[in-house]
Amino acid sequence: MRILGRSKVVVVSALVAISSPPALAGWIVNGVPLCVAPEAQEFPLIVSDGEGGAIVVWQDARGCVFPPCSYEVYAQRVDATGNVLWAADGAAVCETSGSQWYPDIVSNGSGGAIIAWSDSRSGPEDIYAQRVDGSGNMLWASCGVAVCNAAETVLVDSSIA
Repeated sequence: MRILGRSKVVVVSALVAISSPPALAGWIVNGVPLCVAPEAQEFPLIVSDGEGGAIVVWQDARGCVFPPCSYEVYAQRVDATGNVLWAADGAAVCETSGSQWYPDIVSNGSGGAIIAWSDSRSGPEDIYAQRVDGSGNMLWASCGVAVCNAAETVLVDSSIA
């Protein structure tokens, strides 16, 4: 299941639709806040974690003081009963120079995921990716690995993930 949208506070309530009936008891009305950090959290995507919960990824401008702002990529995992499992306000997938934006995600079916995004740390947008385990640990190089670093601008196309 994927949800694309824009939100000041990332909240998961769609997981209720994929949870088993006994798991619904732990969910609060109007969903579970995954990130309440200041500034904009935008373009969230959600996938099943393969264990009854979900992983959500989004672009985040929490460090912005004056526009134009740069974005970073964050992710959060929530279990079937509504418990947030990773760092408060999300695990930092990539925080570096330039902007990291338009993330996409695919579950590994075992609580983790591979996350890809467009990245301007070296000038024109390239595509980077990071593998995260079920505990929220980043498993590849700090701030991910370059998947495509062409001379022209390249953007992640979520229709192919």
